[in-house]
Amino acid sequence: MTRSLSSVVLVFTLLAAAPAWGQEPRLDFRHPIVGEIMEVVVDRVQPRELVVLTLEHDGVPLTMAEPADASGCVRFSMEVEPLMAGQTWTLSASSGGRPVSRVVRFQWPQLLVTGSIGTEAHLFRVEANASPERFRLIERVALGTRRAGGAVRDGRGTRTFVVADAAAGVVSVIADPEVAGGAFHTLFVPPDVRSITRTPDGAQVLVASAGNANESFLTILDAATDDPVGLVAATIKLGAFGPTGGKVVVSEDGLQAFVAVQGQYVLPVSLLRQSAGRPIAVGGPGQDEIRDLKVADGFLFALTGRGDRVSFVTGLEVGNLGNKALEGPAFAGSSMGLSKSAGRSSLLLLDGGGGAVTVIDARSMRRRGQSRPVPAGCHALLLAPNPERSGGALLRDAPGGTEALTIEFERFTLGAPRVYGFALYELPVFGASRQVDWLFVSGAGGRILAQHPETLDLVELPLPPGLVHASVSVQ
Repeated sequence: MTRSLSSVVLVFTLLAAAPAWGQEPRLDFRHPIVGEIMEVVVDRVQPRELVVLTLEHDGVPLTMAEPADASGCVRFSMEVEPLMAGQTWTLSASSGGRPVSRVVRFQWPQLLVTGSIGTEAHLFRVEANASPERFRLIERVALGTRRAGGAVRDGRGTRTFVVADAAAGVVSVIADPEVAGGAFHTLFVPPDVRSITRTPDGAQVLVASAGNANESFLTILDAATDDPVGLVAATIKLGAFGPTGGKVVVSEDGLQAFVAVQGQYVLPVSLLRQSAGRPIAVGGPGQDEIRDLKVADGFLFALTGRGDRVSFVTGLEVGNLGNKALEGPAFAGSSMGLSKSAGRSSLLLLDGGGGAVTVIDARSMRRRGQSRPVPAGCHALLLAPNPERSGGALLRDAPGGTEALTIEFERFTLGAPRVYGFALYELPVFGASRQVDWLFVSGAGGRILAQHPETLDLVELPLPPGLVHASVSVQ
């Protein structure tokens, strides 16, 4: 099938006598991102009926067909190629004279940058692509005189969910201008928002709020609904987060969320039943802070610590939370990252003060050899949003500026130091994309910079200077 099309209309024709159970067919899609596999689902049709997928270009139809399964559902998938970027397609499905349709706009991966300029918070959408300019600002939204708290995209790539006011608990839902004319909805969630994340398919957005001293909340937003009234699917009451709680990660199957509470517990939450389970203790004795949570290869990992003392990493099997492994306390991990080496995920723990990086196999929770020496004083381990990249960079202070050096985890080699005559700082980056290999840092004057992972060259993102409290989400 030819996919190098300058303009495409995608049409689903359902050859069925009538929709299953008398319901209108339903059409949905996920991941219309260049370089990714877009998934399209048509359900509520007659079981075993043939569903024909037709791509029409300049009047020439191209088709593929699949029968619906016993439940009346059929799935199609296709790779989104670079020539499709920027094209708007129409997806439609019809049966029994009752058509349904959606608009799809294919796009490059995007960076969602939130931060404040002066007293006003802003959201920026930046396209990250392989063209010579690398990064292009495609939307800027002023959120008001507030401090933003992060942002995510829905799975369809049509809306942005941004914490417009973390203190008051305000979430703005902003539709893309190209798809829905930039429709803007305001949601109110419990106050003191600590984090926002989404399920891997982007069908649900999760907002964790500390609420009050006794009761915290996880708000589940239905990112698959088109009805603004139904955006808030559930609000789950949790125990108190404590001063540092509220970090949230989601299992790879999208069925469970894990919330950090009270500095030493992880609270599992069933997104299917919309209910919380019992808290699970993580870390070693005397620790009071969950510094980071990660999910990889079916395991949940919690990095815990207390002040500048030694740290522990706790591994929990997502499918069997009673299966727990503990690593420590022979290192002082200040940060935890994930990387792949030889097709297997590894946890990377930086001990900047001690000048060492510890590598732990994600599945076995065993160290890969001894901790590897790195220059003392490194304050950041930078990793690209591409989870397949086996390498990154280290930052440490240098006279009059910052020193950076590449680090490669396959053979564990360090590159030659590169010195910049200004300060660079690690920038909080959330999300993942196989298409985005850059590292992200903040610099003097509130500049947001992308750093090449091999040459360490810097590229300034097309954002206004003076951006503070900034974070980046990759979708």
